[in-house]
Amino acid sequence: MGWYSLADMGIGSSLQNHISEKRANGEQYDQLIASSALLGLLYVIFFIVVLVVSSGMLGSVVLRKFDFFSYEQKRSYFVVFGFMSIAASIGGISYRIWFAEQKGYLANLTPAIASVVSFLLVVAVSISTRAHSLFWMLLAGFGPIALLPTTAFILQVAGRARETFRFDAAVVLPLFVRGLKFWLVGVLAAGVLQIDYLVMSQFLQPRDIVTYNLSSKIFLLLFFVYSSLLTAIWPVCAEASAAADWDTLLRHVWKSIAFGFVLVLLGTAVFILFRHQIIAALSPKEIIDVPVGLIMLFGLYYLLRVWCDTFSIVLQSMSYLRPFAIYIPIQAALNITVQILITKGFGVNGVLIGLIISYILTPVWIVPWVVCRRIRLKREIAGG
Repeated sequence: MGWYSLADMGIGSSLQNHISEKRANGEQYDQLIASSALLGLLYVIFFIVVLVVSSGMLGSVVLRKFDFFSYEQKRSYFVVFGFMSIAASIGGISYRIWFAEQKGYLANLTPAIASVVSFLLVVAVSISTRAHSLFWMLLAGFGPIALLPTTAFILQVAGRARETFRFDAAVVLPLFVRGLKFWLVGVLAAGVLQIDYLVMSQFLQPRDIVTYNLSSKIFLLLFFVYSSLLTAIWPVCAEASAAADWDTLLRHVWKSIAFGFVLVLLGTAVFILFRHQIIAALSPKEIIDVPVGLIMLFGLYYLLRVWCDTFSIVLQSMSYLRPFAIYIPIQAALNITVQILITKGFGVNGVLIGLIISYILTPVWIVPWVVCRRIRLKREIAGG
């Protein structure tokens, strides 16, 4: 769902920062929420049209190795998954509203409930004898993840926008422009984070892709916990930045990094020790062996993600996005080049090696340097 998360065109991040600014000044922001709903509706219509028109071509490319699916099956599965992913992206704006309002518990509880419901539905479908089980598996696995945040967003808009649901250029345009900047950064980042499956679909066998996917899902679960923490401290960093309280901001940064490192290291160790049991639980009908080396590469990759993403949140909370536009294209080019060159020889490990190399050569040192430089400059300006 990574690429589809861009379907909100950056409105979620833009809205969150705008709400934080309004709250800091004691101003109302209902019109902002109503405007985000108007933009979200336009984006839903646009991307669904694009999805339907391009589904035949993209479905065939992405599912090229899955020869047991017909052309129509690939197209229909791609559309179903895409529709739910677009809905989840637009509905995810509700999480941003909650985080900006310091109600992170709701933003964490809702996807947790959706995940539990999805799991129960997947289990129910897996033991049923219903025809076209893959179609129902998609609905079971991703339907609640799309439905719950979308419902929450609709309720948020309906509860606040009875008198503000109108087009106001003075509100919509700043929301749109800042959102577009976040979206462009997201597109560039997707070239780094979401290219792995495209590369694998061209060079690896389905079994290798399944092995990578299962391992990735386990680490994504770990990183979801950390990402939730980062999203929760985003508005805190925004308020600290606005108040020029740099000590508080940096304290949050270092505490978050320490927590993330411990989380990833413990998770990696547990996965290595109990990998056979974990994989058997996730894939009971097929024997899949996940090498320890692959798990360790995932662990190293997510340690780098903890470091980079934490400092990136600081820049995003300031709406200072120019550094991303400079270094991410370089990182994406490095990542794609290395992955294509070594995936044939190193197999599934080559995908992660490409990611790790691209991170070490670019954001691992660039993003912390930019954050420290910007804070130093602001302190010098404040000191006169």
